[in-house]
Amino acid sequence: MSTPLSQVIPPGQEAGFDIVFCSQTVKTFSAPITYYINDRPFNFLVTAQADPVSLEISKKKLLFSFNEESTDMSVTQSIMLTNYGNATAYFNWQYQGTVFVPSPQSGEVAAGSSLKVDVTFTPTGPKSDDELMFLKIQDGEAEEMKCSGQVTEARCVFMEKQLNFGNVHVGLEAKDRTIHLKNQLRTPAIFHVHS
Repeated sequence: MSTPLSQVIPPGQEAGFDIVFCSQTVKTFSAPITYYINDRPFNFLVTAQADPVSLEISKKKLLFSFNEESTDMSVTQSIMLTNYGNATAYFNWQYQGTVFVPSPQSGEVAAGSSLKVDVTFTPTGPKSDDELMFLKIQDGEAEEMKCSGQVTEARCVFMEKQLNFGNVHVGLEAKDRTIHLKNQLRTPAIFHVHS
């Protein structure tokens, strides 16, 4: 498609017209364009390569682990999605569980720019986790990223078999009691209390 379809060029002046190429499929395009000046035909060749929309993931494999001093229940790493193309790329992540979660989970990356994505690992137990995440790209091919999370085994036991507050009157705060945990392994153990 070109615009405008016709125009008048005054003596000694210049004119031009736009040609727009759009394809719904991946292909190589080559076609002659005929234009007329005072009813005399002229030709030129238009070529184009229609490629799928794509995003490049800065890291295809993420390995998560906790350092010994950490008391956090999750750890986060960042990756970059880069769009080297000339059109906006729309994406969304597809994954199975809740152990590895990307943020943002969907969005867009403008042509020639990058977007930071944080991936958070929240282990659900004492075992290591592996998951394959898929980056689905509108009008493009999916990319994949492997996430692996490592946790060290911890084994703690309560030193007391029960915690007895005795009789507590309604409306009065009970006296504080302490319960003790013992780490039975040689690796650090982290605990959190959820009420």
